[in-house]
Amino acid sequence: MRIFNQGARQMLKKRIFWKKTTSILNNEEGAVIIAALMILVLLTIIGIASTNISNTEVKIAGHELIYQQNFYRAEGATLEAVEIMEGLADPKTTDPAWLWDTLDTFTDDTASDSTLWDGSMTGADATPEPSILADTRYVVVSGGIMEGETLDIGSTKIHRYAIYGRCAPPKRGSTTVEIGYLKAF
Repeated sequence: MRIFNQGARQMLKKRIFWKKTTSILNNEEGAVIIAALMILVLLTIIGIASTNISNTEVKIAGHELIYQQNFYRAEGATLEAVEIMEGLADPKTTDPAWLWDTLDTFTDDTASDSTLWDGSMTGADATPEPSILADTRYVVVSGGIMEGETLDIGSTKIHRYAIYGRCAPPKRGSTTVEIGYLKAF
């Protein structure tokens, strides 16, 4: 009978051990807290990433606004120069300060030097930012007589020009616009 009792005891020990093991696994105390913390950490990471992305998008939008403003002001300067050129009967005889003789003298180095841009916007219609308007300038560069035209002195010749508009306010970048212009005189 003792053998039976020993076998029963061993089975009883196995059963008790198995019960203790499964009871530890079935113990759910604190599991909800761990799951909640994992979800909070995940949401925090998503929130930080979203904040960084939105900050970057706001900066991009701000820089795009500045670029658009500079571009439209530079384009306005070129259009003002076109109006002035339309009003001149012969630009060679009036010789305004903002008219350059040849395209050869107007290089990339010259274009980046804002002191050489003589023509400035008149801006009769007051703008909210006169300092930016003062930094918007134009220059007209003569390209000479258009190719294919005769050099006959008595006939009308078509002259070509490159008109540049530039807006370069301090700390806001710079934008240069170039358009071609033909004038017969």
